[in-house]
Formats: sequence, structure tokens, C-alpha cells
Amino acid sequence: MITLHTFKNAHFQVGIQKTEHVDVTFEVLTPNDDDEFAISMDDGIHEAQLRGEMEVDVYFDDVKYKSGTVGTLSLSADQSSKFHIVLFDRIDSKTITPQKHKKHVWLFQAVGRPIYDRLGLFPEVFRMAILKVYTVTDFQGHSFLPVASVVVAKNQEEARQLMDEKLLAANLMSKQEFEYTLEEVNVTQPSATILVDGSEF
Repeated sequence: MITLHTFKNAHFQVGIQKTEHVDVTFEVLTPNDDDEFAISMDDGIHEAQLRGEMEVDVYFDDVKYKSGTVGTLSLSADQSSKFHIVLFDRIDSKTITPQKHKKHVWLFQAVGRPIYDRLGLFPEVFRMAILKVYTVTDFQGHSFLPVASVVVAKNQEEARQLMDEKLLAANLMSKQEFEYTLEEVNVTQPSATILVDGSEF
């Protein structure tokens, strides 16, 4: 599926440089799950292709960008959609005021997942936060038996909050005083982990 979008007065920034006001027109191509030619991301999700044109004001022949420049594009002042893009070709230069003002037109493509996407330009799966997996094995449960838990959260702070709530709800925290260790699981490589092997029973 292809959708076409145009945004006037968007914001483009490279590193810590001053934000520029730009006009952009782009299309978003979202492949079907059964598309054998679709490009997949590391997690197996088919990557949405966002590419288009960006007009940049240039004064007195100032060369601001070059092919390969990477920056962030925000489509509104409140950053309701923001993502990284790479400029790969300047395709036009329009003279607005001779010897003074031009508009350079660049082809660009989005790279990676969006930083924000409240406008819903990307499929929902691209807007989801990347979660982490933690294990907890160093506390005792009822009858002093060891307990193993798995926590899925955005970060360690959220994981500890979720774990505290679960332990309190299960009446397992009264003697533990919230003392336990969160071990993050490496989910970038295939692996298996034995949480409790029964050796302490």
C-alpha cells in the first residue's frame, strides 16, 4: 500500500545545528506480510519505505548539505511525527530571487523506526516501544521455595515497578523488603536460559 503526504513548514535538523523550515512531499510504502521481496528489519518485521522530496531555502549560494547527510525531520512544531532521514541526491535548484534566494530540492529516505509517529504515518508495529526482557531468580516464595519471574518492560525502572506490584499482589514481598536483582536478557541473539533448576530444593 502506498500513501502520499505533503507537509509545509516542517522542521529539519542535522546534529546540533539550527532547525530549518522545509517543505516535504513523500510517499510511504507498506509491504504486505507475504511480500517475498519486502525488506525486513532485524526483528523480522517488513520495513516501511518512506521516501520523497524536501525543499530547502538557500541564500547567497550557501551550500548547506551534501549527499549522505543524515538528520531528523519533524512534521509539526509539537513533533507529532519525527524520524531520521538521509539525503541522497539534489535533483533541482529553483531561483526565487536572482543572486540571493534559491530553493534546493533533495530526494530523501527515512531510516530506522520513527522517533515519534502520532500522525500514524507508519504501521502500528513501528510505533511500538522496543521492550526489554528481565529475569528475577534471587528471592524466595511460599514455604521458602525459590521463585523465578520474567518481566517485560521499557527499562529497568519500569521493570522494578511492575515486579514490586506483582510480588505484593501475590503476598511474596512481605519478608523480602523489595530486594532482588533484575537480570536483562540479551534478545538480539537466539538463546535459552534455565531460570530454576531445582538444585536448591
